[in-house]
Amino acid sequence: MKKSMISLIWLGLLACTLASCGPTSSQENLQLVDTKSIIGVNDLVYVPKNLTNFREDSPSEELLDSIGLIHSGCTATHIGNNIMITAGHCVQAKFFNFHKNIPCNKPFSISWGVRESYRGYLNSRCVKIIAAENSIKRDFALIEVDNAPKSLFNLYTGGEPELNQEMTIYSHPMKRPLQWSKNCKNLGRKDLGQWNSNRDYYLNRLHYACDTEGGSSGAAVIDPNSYEILAIHNSGIGFRGDMNKATSIKDILDKLDEEGVTLNL
Repeated sequence: MKKSMISLIWLGLLACTLASCGPTSSQENLQLVDTKSIIGVNDLVYVPKNLTNFREDSPSEELLDSIGLIHSGCTATHIGNNIMITAGHCVQAKFFNFHKNIPCNKPFSISWGVRESYRGYLNSRCVKIIAAENSIKRDFALIEVDNAPKSLFNLYTGGEPELNQEMTIYSHPMKRPLQWSKNCKNLGRKDLGQWNSNRDYYLNRLHYACDTEGGSSGAAVIDPNSYEILAIHNSGIGFRGDMNKATSIKDILDKLDEEGVTLNL
């Protein structure tokens, strides 16, 4: 095979990783090509630096400043005590089971408060990966950083979000300044398992029609009323219905409890 062709294939794989195409695993016979994250009309709206007249129910500017742009191409959210939450595949693209206390061998950086042409007011670097997983069951990462915003989003501790509960997403699609997805509803866990090897994957995710794009991976799926984090956005589904998907905070907290991980938020 010619070098040029090899280069094109490699670039394609890299682009897929950065675009949050979803994990693949030959061991689990899991082949997910998540190509569609915009559902119908593109509802993504840029969040202005100054929130005056943006919309009445918008989180405060200070709260939105606790959403970070990971420079490698994902979104993260500060949840307190210099801990941010994002997707597991943003930390390690390959399929892997639960890990904890992982050193940051290649420290990555995060910028907070990136809106419009504003490059943000604070930069952080990874200190330690407290816990992370990128599997059929869950896709999340909790990371300690060297400094973080004073503001934070709280994790929802009320169990499984109700069916049709409103949710929304703020993210950095394709490394762009912060964008809002508008509101959508929790469609619950979906059995899309005509492909038997994928069935558990979908049953372990919450589904919704809020718009996202590559780089939205790791963004907090929040309750637009309480601003609590309901789930962590993983990626979109293009070949089995118009839905995007996320790992529920309930599933993450249950796993942390099982593994004896305390966040001390």
